[in-house]
Amino acid sequence: MSIKPKNIIIKNVREIGKGKGIWLNNLKLKEVYEAGEKVRIEYDISKKEINIFKSDNPNHTISYRKSDKNKTPILDIKNKTISDMYTIDDKVQIELYTDTIKIKISDSQTEEEFKTYTKDLTYFELFCGGGTMTNMFTQNGFTCVGGLEYTEKYMNVFKENNKNNITNISSDLRDARPIMYPKYVSTLAAGIPCTTLSGANVNMKKAESCIMNNEGTEEQLKLVETKKELNLLTFNVIEAVRAMTPRTVIIEEVVEYSRTDACDMLRNILPLFGYNISEVVSTGSHSKRSRWCLVANMNNEINLDNLIVDNGLKLEDVIDLKTDEREWKHKDDIQRLKTADSKSSKGIGIRYSYPSDTMCNTFTTNATRHTEPCLKHPTEDKYSEFTNEDISNIHGLKDFKLSGAKSIDRQILGQGVTDMFSEIAKRIKLDRNL
Repeated sequence: MSIKPKNIIIKNVREIGKGKGIWLNNLKLKEVYEAGEKVRIEYDISKKEINIFKSDNPNHTISYRKSDKNKTPILDIKNKTISDMYTIDDKVQIELYTDTIKIKISDSQTEEEFKTYTKDLTYFELFCGGGTMTNMFTQNGFTCVGGLEYTEKYMNVFKENNKNNITNISSDLRDARPIMYPKYVSTLAAGIPCTTLSGANVNMKKAESCIMNNEGTEEQLKLVETKKELNLLTFNVIEAVRAMTPRTVIIEEVVEYSRTDACDMLRNILPLFGYNISEVVSTGSHSKRSRWCLVANMNNEINLDNLIVDNGLKLEDVIDLKTDEREWKHKDDIQRLKTADSKSSKGIGIRYSYPSDTMCNTFTTNATRHTEPCLKHPTEDKYSEFTNEDISNIHGLKDFKLSGAKSIDRQILGQGVTDMFSEIAKRIKLDRNL
């Protein structure tokens, strides 16, 4: 068995009828076994561990759905032994090795430690999404050693862009344990999920107001509780910092997060670990999207002044399709622009930029919203939608591989990362050379 797993997946034990089972249908499984392959499963009841491996004496077959043309392997184990070993509240840690799978209680303690990293520019990211922020660091010479991400479709893109990763963790951060993390990563980044923290979240603002006036509905109470839970993720980030002991920590978020109690916890606790903190709110070179970033660094405070300077380029210079290559349409022929135009009396209208402009408005995770930006023709009353490749270029991503699924790619590109983080990576790298 390898010293450490290629992938780690956290799953709940499933209740199946009166018994229990473990079920995994995942592309990562294909890196270990093919559909239809015969394996042997052995149980260590005292340790609550399961080992799956190739054998001349197999007792299980890796299955798949007959309707699945890709034949994605399915690991489906359900029997009395599973029912006796685990409770329905147990979470299991599925470790995928080169040709072996190990399953154990996710928070079990073990003497085995992950390989330590001593390179000056190693990088690991929590909530890594598809890897857009990681891209900002790798294009500046950092070596990505892995990331943690709960959403599988994002993790698949992350892995495609970082094929030499050593530790990828597919898990909710709250289920991850310090033993899972690589040790002594020099740079740790985290973009804590921010939907409920955004100032643009009208429902959240309304819910908080209603609750303050003792008029909140049950649904509004649940929404505000979700915000509290996300704030508590900050504690788990601090736990990861202690586990990996990085020289530098980067936390990026919507600006509103900087005014929360959770953010104050970072400001108060990280200096106790020996970090010097600097903060900045900035946009990208060509995107008006404003993000807050905290950089905590050992020994020296990282200077974040004047991150973005005019590079002399216009949107026309950076977008994937140039003006004469684009499809231009009247606003009534693009449904979301037609909707946006109908709302102009409410102060919204069509949000557009000319190819000759330097900046464009914020791209979110949903391309069909009427508030999303578009391009307007230089001389005609016609418009063109930004492609995902355009957005990738505008944000400053280099050699970043999109999945080809438009909605997934837009979700990844809309997660907020622009080239302001490339500039931050340069400042951190400069500090390492002092």
